Amino acid sequence: MTIDTKNLPASVNAIDFSISKVSQPTLNAEYTKLTFILTGVANPTNSNVTMTEYDYSLDNGLNWDPATAGAGSELTGLTFASTGTEHTFIWDIKDDIGPFYNIPIKLRFKASAVFGSDTVLTDYKIKALTIVKEVTTATINPPSVFPEGYAGTAGTSMSKKVPVSS
Repeated sequence: MTIDTKNLPASVNAIDFSISKVSQPTLNAEYTKLTFILTGVANPTNSNVTMTEYDYSLDNGLNWDPATAGAGSELTGLTFASTGTEHTFIWDIKDDIGPFYNIPIKLRFKASAVFGSDTVLTDYKIKALTIVKEVTTATINPPSVFPEGYAGTAGTSMSKKVPVSS
């Protein structure tokens, strides 16, 4: 087979640009933020990558809503290299979906960068996960804090502590 090369330019630049991996997230102790590590790949290396989309879906990808990026998220001026470069995305999950228990979630990420005179977008990288929060009596009925000098039990009346005489 012969390929006609008369319409091809003298050089063709092949660009490898992707989000190759999204880590399993870590959930903070207050169950409000999920931290992901994204691995970006670019060949040639690009030092001005922007995360353009970060969305979540609660219905297996039928509908997508923007995820709220938390403080500490790396969104602009990112470097993607051929060996892969890790960047942090922190999702303020509680701001977006409120209290959650055993919810299947999909997240998708997309980045953009300029290579030469062309703006290039990565394909979506999708991460599916289920967030599990154990429901206990303590989370349903947290202990009450009474003013100093008072005592009581949650759901009952409080009483003033009487000093014990010596």
